[in-house]
Amino acid sequence: VYVAKRGLLFKVFSQSASKKSKNFWFSSTSKGDSFSFLTSLVVTSTDAQEETINMQIVKESKYFNEPKYALKNYKPLSDDENNYHVLVSWLLGTSLDPVDKMEAKLIESILLENSASPLSKALEVTNLGSVPSDMTSFDTYKKQMYFTAGLEGVSANQEMKVEELIINVFQSLVKDGIPQDLIDSSLHQIEIKLKKISGGFPYGLQLLMSSMPYILHDADVVNSYDLETSLESLKNRINKKGYLENRIQEMFLDNPSRLTFQLVPDKDYDQKQDNNCL
Repeated sequence: VYVAKRGLLFKVFSQSASKKSKNFWFSSTSKGDSFSFLTSLVVTSTDAQEETINMQIVKESKYFNEPKYALKNYKPLSDDENNYHVLVSWLLGTSLDPVDKMEAKLIESILLENSASPLSKALEVTNLGSVPSDMTSFDTYKKQMYFTAGLEGVSANQEMKVEELIINVFQSLVKDGIPQDLIDSSLHQIEIKLKKISGGFPYGLQLLMSSMPYILHDADVVNSYDLETSLESLKNRINKKGYLENRIQEMFLDNPSRLTFQLVPDKDYDQKQDNNCL
């Protein structure tokens, strides 16, 4: 069980409870007793502990001053020797503001929610590759957010065309504007996902796990739970004419912190790795 207190995370484990039952032991104790038990086991932070925690704070990655290009080889399957994998990624701002994180998920929904979404459609119908990369997404769970889009099954020396394809989608959205019905439907999807209590983990544990980035990076955990206020703040932002188009311009078109990365097939990759180890 993890308990958050004063921005620190402490691990609490009850051996006796685990021996008695495989079920979550709170089911057999009252809420008051459970809280008292956890409180008694939580270690109050000391100066030494805080110093240790501070040493482990994740530093922000450095932003590029200009776009970068990189590649790495991999061992392809026997019938897949020409399968290049091209990804284009942008390093963005921090994810420690829940409104910024919600805004990022809205932009992701606009771009990628289904096959009719602008970027999804461009990646699916192009002849540059076979399928969109599984890594195409807006990652908001690290300290700094990043967006990645790309294709699998690309031919050799086509990485610049893949990059151009993705950038053209952003340019088109900024120039022509994002249709209001697309914004409304994407916002509606965000509201449904935020308010839906899904199966799997207990809902309280889901909330705790969703707050982990805020806890780990010493951000405001309480604000992360105030979904209604964050959603209202997001609506106020996007009500400004051209707001989302300007954000796409800032995030992608004017952002030099971009990496175009290729996975290049090499049928002799394993042999070369073995030779390097000798």
